[in-house]
Amino acid sequence: MIEAVADLARANDAGRLYWMTHETNATARRLYDRIAERSGFIQYRKPL
Repeated sequence: MIEAVADLARANDAGRLYWMTHETNATARRLYDRIAERSGFIQYRKPL
């Protein structure tokens, strides 16, 4: 599925593809670490 989205993004001249997962989602993180680079950014939220 990720590669299909990447193909679509390339076909539409996108410069990058990014997504988020929860830090405790070890299964997903293992996959993502194999196919992409971590950006180094951490997301913060403040409820208003």
